[in-house]
Amino acid sequence: PLTTSTHSSHTTPPLTRDTVKMRLIINLLFTASATTAFAPTTRTFLHQLPLTSTTTTMSSTTESEFDYDFVVIGGGSGGVRASRIASSHGAKTVLLEGQLQHGAPLYSAIGGTCVNVGCVPKKLMVFAGRYPSTIGEAAGYGWEGATAGKFNWDTFMEAKNAEITRLNNVYNEFVLKNA
Repeated sequence: PLTTSTHSSHTTPPLTRDTVKMRLIINLLFTASATTAFAPTTRTFLHQLPLTSTTTTMSSTTESEFDYDFVVIGGGSGGVRASRIASSHGAKTVLLEGQLQHGAPLYSAIGGTCVNVGCVPKKLMVFAGRYPSTIGEAAGYGWEGATAGKFNWDTFMEAKNAEITRLNNVYNEFVLKNA
């Protein structure tokens, strides 16, 4: 059976199939992007696989009725972390996310709310909005001829989307590739 270590003096009991199932249920209930996985327009990346033996660290070597030991719905920071940890302990793990790249129809993708429609785009917009006042203060620091210029929304949106796509690719190519 799979065991985990702790920093306290007591040992953690082995993870049983029931424990893994309970953790799966908890993960399903508390994953913020779980609702997008069930939207009618969402494409999932789970496909039917032939039944095989489960990993021996999770159960016996007899055939299992399941293709996976652990299913994670939602590729935000919590879902990615849960899938990586379970995988590192030998669980046959699948992570479900509606799409891998930011964009229509849902704008939710690997990386979760923060990367795709939350923290990252907000910070980029805040940074872009600060430049006119910063340029106005530049003369006080010796910059001559600095002007605010003209803001181009289309150029900004292209740059913002390119940065979000870069972060999606970081998750796909580096964070999850070997998980």
